[in-house]
Amino acid sequence: MYRAFVVDDEKPSRDELIYLLNQLDDMVVIGQAGTGEDAFDEIIQTRPDIVFLDIELHDMNGLELAEQILSVYNPHIVFATAYDAYAIKAFELQALDYLLKPFSAKRLNTTITRLRQMAEPDEKQLAKILDLLEKKQHKETTKIPINRNGKILLLAKDKIVFVETQERNCLIRSEAGEFHVPGSLGEWETKLQGHPFFRVHRSFIINLDKVKEVIPWFQNTYQVVMDGYENNPLPVGRNKIALLKDLLNI
Repeated sequence: MYRAFVVDDEKPSRDELIYLLNQLDDMVVIGQAGTGEDAFDEIIQTRPDIVFLDIELHDMNGLELAEQILSVYNPHIVFATAYDAYAIKAFELQALDYLLKPFSAKRLNTTITRLRQMAEPDEKQLAKILDLLEKKQHKETTKIPINRNGKILLLAKDKIVFVETQERNCLIRSEAGEFHVPGSLGEWETKLQGHPFFRVHRSFIINLDKVKEVIPWFQNTYQVVMDGYENNPLPVGRNKIALLKDLLNI
């Protein structure tokens, strides 16, 4: 949806243009003004996507107003006027279009089509951006930074065996060592969300790929034995048993 602002010191012309803009499905008029001074203040405050400017305003020239607006931010500018003498200057300001009064729906649609085309991202550029995002996401999901002795260790997630809560912080037990890290277990559950990590108990998150055994315990509960921690079996919460079995296909 494009947000438009209309500036014209003649109310009938202003109303006509607003009416035509309101007929477009992807356009909403967020403001209007009859003087350059009022227009500048409102435009800077509301930041519309496109500004329709009359050139001959009572208190200032529309070209000057456009320069003032463009010195603050860069909306699309369309000059909508009865005068064609300013066209060259208008396009020097990189105006999107130059509409002559009286307005017609057909001519306005040409302007808006140009706006839509400018807003469409270049497909090749978009593909590059998506590729970079995927690579960045891959990096973010395969390693986590850990502060260790004043240095940043990048720990591969697949090296993590399990994470346990310790008071207000957590302890990561991994094939690369054990690391005390800040944050609650809930926060680490978010950081490690998705397979193969599973919160098996209120105090433990395990790497399902590192489960060595699932052994029955008392009163129909279970424990899991993790690789490298055979002497330290972890409890499975009662409400987690069915899901754990499903995840491990047992």
